[in-house]
Amino acid sequence: MLSPRTLPALLAILGSILMPPQVCHAADRCLDTADELLFKVKSWPELRTWFESYASCDDGSLAEGVSDYVAISLACHWQDLPELRRQIKRNPRFEAFVIQHIDATDDSDDLKALLENATKRCPTHSAALCASLVKAAREALAAIAEIQ
Repeated sequence: MLSPRTLPALLAILGSILMPPQVCHAADRCLDTADELLFKVKSWPELRTWFESYASCDDGSLAEGVSDYVAISLACHWQDLPELRRQIKRNPRFEAFVIQHIDATDDSDDLKALLENATKRCPTHSAALCASLVKAAREALAAIAEIQ
């Protein structure tokens, strides 16, 4: 027969064996960590770092947050385009990530400003990048027009 002191310890051991382990789901990682870190992004290097760590979280509200950052940065902080180019050189996949986030979730005024920057203020050495930005902005504005 078990002593009264042994029974609680035995039950605790059995409970830990029979209970499934807690699993950290990717969704939890996305909602907790990725969301918190995306909110703190203030530069192209930080966005590239976020992309490299949390690309699998690029969906839903997080994708909209990235799109907001991209459109606002290219509309209001065009002078940072050389930094964007440096980050693309560090990770060429980052360019596609940025371009795909110029979309119909963005504010049309930001898209128009981005389009103006990319067509009228593009440095010669950034012509290919600007052409991609122009194409994406035009497609996003067309998609917004279809919705309205």
